Amino acid sequence: MEVHHVTPLHISGTRETKLDDLACLCANCHRMCHRSRSGESWRTPEALRAMIRRSTPDTPHAASASAS
Repeated sequence: MEVHHVTPLHISGTRETKLDDLACLCANCHRMCHRSRSGESWRTPEALRAMIRRSTPDTPHAASASAS
């Protein structure tokens, strides 16, 4: 697990960090939150979760159904 600042420090400024300011993420999700694209610089864990949900098929076993 890695700890991620939900609000970037360059936005929040110098202040005491509270637990509500942090999110525990796996290493892959932490990297994806920091990965930037054109016009995008910082993803919140909620935004990453929404992005993953949009890219995942609605059917729970889509991979096994397409293999048959």
